[in-house]
Amino acid sequence: MRDSVKVVAKLSGTAVIRWIVVFVPGMILSILCFFIAIFLISNNSGSGFSGAGHSDPLGATLGLIVLFSEDFWVMLLLTLSLIVFPVVYFIVANKLAIQSAIYSVWENKMQGWFSDKISSYSDKVLNKKN
Repeated sequence: MRDSVKVVAKLSGTAVIRWIVVFVPGMILSILCFFIAIFLISNNSGSGFSGAGHSDPLGATLGLIVLFSEDFWVMLLLTLSLIVFPVVYFIVANKLAIQSAIYSVWENKMQGWFSDKISSYSDKVLNKKN
């Protein structure tokens, strides 16, 4: 029993390390892109409406539309670095962590132990609902 717990802890540790190795540099890159976009927008001579951030949502939306029309690529970089990149890094990090955990289980020939645990837990859950 202790050997299997040690192996599971080792597998979990490698999966977490793999997740951190993918997600943290991705977020650093995303933050770097965000600051580059902010710097490029601040150097623009006519960047948006000056009071758009202090108005209602309609004024802020109009300010964003003006910024997109004046500096499309900079605003695209800003939007991607705030919304898209963190989600993509999170999904890719989860995929790689799960992939490395499954490969390590396969490599250590622990399929039987995991399948027994999964079947016992699923039986408990299904019996509780009935």
